[in-house]
Amino acid sequence: MAGGLSTRLALVIGFSGLMARVRAGAEATTSPWLVFMLARFYGKQTVLAKKRRGPAPTGKGVQVVVRLQPAPLSELDKWAAKQSDRPTRAEAIRRLVETGLKAKLGK
Repeated sequence: MAGGLSTRLALVIGFSGLMARVRAGAEATTSPWLVFMLARFYGKQTVLAKKRRGPAPTGKGVQVVVRLQPAPLSELDKWAAKQSDRPTRAEAIRRLVETGLKAKLGK
């Protein structure tokens, strides 16, 4: 094991042709296959795609940020809790906006 490790270390540090010289003076010949595989494995870089943080996007549209005081937020949560499918706060706001717009337009 130690001889093999020294030979590999000599290959990584440097070699002349297909002859690897180990510091202790022992010589070992290497196969062209080993030289090819080392160059192939040590020459590659692994590139991993970065994972996106947060929930998956729900669709295209303009993001609107709304700041609510505790009283209206509490009323919103109560309304959402009464719904059969228990929507999130964002979905509850969307539904209430749609309802308000329909009422205003008379639809």
